[in-house]
Amino acid sequence: MSARLRELVDAGILEKHPYREPGSRTRFEYHLTDRGHDLMPVVLALWQWGDKHLQNGRPPLRVVDPEGRLVTVAVVSADNTTLTADDLHVRRPDSAEREGVAVSGRRPADRP
Repeated sequence: MSARLRELVDAGILEKHPYREPGSRTRFEYHLTDRGHDLMPVVLALWQWGDKHLQNGRPPLRVVDPEGRLVTVAVVSADNTTLTADDLHVRRPDSAEREGVAVSGRRPADRP
C-alpha cells in the first residue's frame, strides 16, 4: 500500500502531510490535491461501473450525499441534460473555441 500511495503522491494526486499524536511516533495522512479532486468523477464512475457489472447481489459500499441519498455519476451537457453515448459527438474545436471565444452551440452536422 505504501508503494501505491507513493505513486499517487508522485503523480500529484495526493499530498502527504505528517502529524503526531501526543506520545506516539510521527505518522502521515494523505489529502487530495486539485488534480486528485478533478479525478474524483473518474474514480466514482469506475466504482459505479464495478457495482453494476462485477458485484453479485448488493454492492458492499455506497457513495451517498450528506443526507444519505445515493450519488451517481452521469454525463451531462452544459444545461444539465443527462446524455447517453448516442448523444455524444467528438470533434476538433474550431479556431474560435481554441482561443476561448464563445461559439454557437450547433453541432458540426448543423453547420452550413
